[in-house]
Amino acid sequence: MTAHWRGDLTARQLADVLAGRNGWDPRRHPAEQEIVLARTVRDARRAGWESAAERERSAWRDAELAAEAARTLAAEAYAATVALRPVPAYRSATASAQPVPATLRNARWRPARVG
Repeated sequence: MTAHWRGDLTARQLADVLAGRNGWDPRRHPAEQEIVLARTVRDARRAGWESAAERERSAWRDAELAAEAARTLAAEAYAATVALRPVPAYRSATASAQPVPATLRNARWRPARVG
């Protein structure tokens, strides 16, 4: 009961302990029962840690994809603005428009990374 109150065992695991199911045997020596309890707690904490680590990796992956999409959209918006900017009246007709930076000139659409 104390392990359940501490949060080490779920209600279902406590029911298994009290009913003697899933490897819980009241005839075992108390030291053996403590070992089984410690392993159960260790496995549950490890599973929680792995789940949290996977969620964090997924969040980082999503953030990187969003940042890449934002950079691509910013480059496209800049290129569109430069392309639509009117030529100043003081320039001659033969003068070229303002050059596009090399990073934008070479920019291209890339699909989102998978996995």
